[in-house]
Amino acid sequence: MKVFIYFQPRYLKDVYEGMRLRKNLKGACELTDIEIAKNSIDYYDVAHFISAADEMKINDSIELGKPVVFSALMCESDPSAKITETSRDGQTRLSSKAMRILNRVNLVLVPNKQSELFLKDQGVVSPIKILSPGVNISRFAKNDQIEADLFYRYFRLNKDAKTIVSFGQYDSKDEIHNIIEIAKLCPDYKFLYFGQAKRMLFLPAKIRKLLRRSPKNLRFCPIVPEDVYRSVMMNADVFLVVNRRKFNAITMLDAIAAKCQIIGFGPLEYDTKVVDKGYAYLAPTLPELAGAIKDYLSGKKPSLANKAYNIAKAESLTEIGSELKKIYSNLISNK
Repeated sequence: MKVFIYFQPRYLKDVYEGMRLRKNLKGACELTDIEIAKNSIDYYDVAHFISAADEMKINDSIELGKPVVFSALMCESDPSAKITETSRDGQTRLSSKAMRILNRVNLVLVPNKQSELFLKDQGVVSPIKILSPGVNISRFAKNDQIEADLFYRYFRLNKDAKTIVSFGQYDSKDEIHNIIEIAKLCPDYKFLYFGQAKRMLFLPAKIRKLLRRSPKNLRFCPIVPEDVYRSVMMNADVFLVVNRRKFNAITMLDAIAAKCQIIGFGPLEYDTKVVDKGYAYLAPTLPELAGAIKDYLSGKKPSLANKAYNIAKAESLTEIGSELKKIYSNLISNK
């Protein structure tokens, strides 16, 4: 069995959610002895895609008669891989291109039940299966002290600084507004917001104005190299969810694997697994969310990170690889 896994963002230096998912899929396949096609010219039995931007490649695979799998709603902070958009009334909806693609492929993989229900409600009729994006637990093992300390050197932070990290998009006014307001309410802590924008040079004036007026304890950062990203996750005190409506599967799972406490602006409409098991602290308003951060960092709320780590163990790349092998085999045999 040979699988063609494709995701080719415009800027290869941007190792964001889409690239991490591609790496997870390839790693899971390699752990279960599934051969990876070198490129689209190489022979392959099944194709696996991540981005709606690759519609031409997807159509090529369909025309060749190859089974096609699409991983959906796992990378919604990544402009190169996201498939949703926000309507004028603030509702999350599937893009028209994504709808067209998802209804042509043989199977759509989603991270949770909420994602499946969302796609069906949007009008997706292709078969849908729930499968975690997976996580390489060993990536976040604190074995290398130099790499573990990279976070503090890279961002010039004292080791005693309490740090909160969040990931999103710079062209999302709500996300930028929320992180700024929370940082203002928690002036004693350091906030790092990592993100991209589809058109960074052409951000709306309202967002540019917000960025200029952000508090001193909040730092807006571009996407960082892989080793820095790992160190960020391993050393941050809190992984902060600032958008209750965004599918956030792959980055949240990385935070869980790094044993970083999740605190979010809730109720979360998606990724409820962590919530249902009581592994995250949620608050319905920004002042209450700031209060939850303060209570946790002052020791009034206990860490739930070690309990949440059980999710990462159950969704390791080895486990995901076994499921992918079954999925690919079934598609090939039913071709």
